[in-house]
Amino acid sequence: MLRTFLALLVLVPNIITAQDNPNYNPDYDADGCYSISDILGLLPQFGVCPNNPSEVNNGFSGSSVNFWYDPDFNGDGCYSAIDVIGLLPLFGNCWACGDPVLFDSLWYGTVSIGNQCWFTSNLQTTAYANGDLIQTGMTGEEWASTTEGATAIVSEDYECDNNQSPGIDVCDGEEALSAFGRLYNGYAVEDARGLCPPGWQVPTDSDWLDMELQSGVPFSELFEELTYRGTSTNAGNRLKSTDGWLDVGMEWTVGTDEFQFTALPGGLRNLSGDSVHAGALGYWWSSTGAGNMKVWTRTLSASSSGINRTRLSVQHGLSVRCLREAE
Repeated sequence: MLRTFLALLVLVPNIITAQDNPNYNPDYDADGCYSISDILGLLPQFGVCPNNPSEVNNGFSGSSVNFWYDPDFNGDGCYSAIDVIGLLPLFGNCWACGDPVLFDSLWYGTVSIGNQCWFTSNLQTTAYANGDLIQTGMTGEEWASTTEGATAIVSEDYECDNNQSPGIDVCDGEEALSAFGRLYNGYAVEDARGLCPPGWQVPTDSDWLDMELQSGVPFSELFEELTYRGTSTNAGNRLKSTDGWLDVGMEWTVGTDEFQFTALPGGLRNLSGDSVHAGALGYWWSSTGAGNMKVWTRTLSASSSGINRTRLSVQHGLSVRCLREAE
């Protein structure tokens, strides 16, 4: 096999064209760098034409830790020298904050805030990090009664005559998904399989606190709850997108997106299973439990310049932002 590979190594550059696989993800060991382990993980797959990328899991280290691993450079459904040659230009390069991240067939922007690295949009995946599917398409009654992880789009069970988001049709499922991402219940957030890609996590309450200090929440207000902190420093406005928010006629609550966090008001799914508040409020989970089946969360409001820290039941559906795990 090696002799054949070396021969093709000379010939293939003349026939390679472009990278034609939108899900191309050759990071076999999910370490953010392209190295010999990624090439060795691909070599045993020569001649294999799998039905799905998860079948490519018996290479260098016995099993790829990256479920979304897809080294099919030219998108032909088979693994050959072309795919190795396609990987070579990446060799020695490492992902850095500010570079996009491909996860579950979608690209997410990233941004540095202080010493942290955040997604610049809300999560949209319908699968856990290991590829297991999350429950979707639930009625309001089903949502209210489930004790398992679930996800929904805010347009599901939404009162469409109460659209508060200018420029975004909340009741258009595709438009709402693209703008706001998906809502996840607390059971999905707490699930050990994880919601974020390898190397990323749902931020803890402490992670949010660190970011809020960067955005301007005074330390004296940092641990307060059930109130909007950092209003005097416009800490919330700095995280909000510059559009998509309900105009409440107060200039001091308008988003500036100073940190390129681009927070949009995706609303929530409440304890009755109804979707509410899109356009007016945005809610985000932390991964830190707060007791009594509640979790610490964050809220931004069209009518406040601050950031609310409160506890909500795991039955709610909130947005998720992924944070890069500390090195």
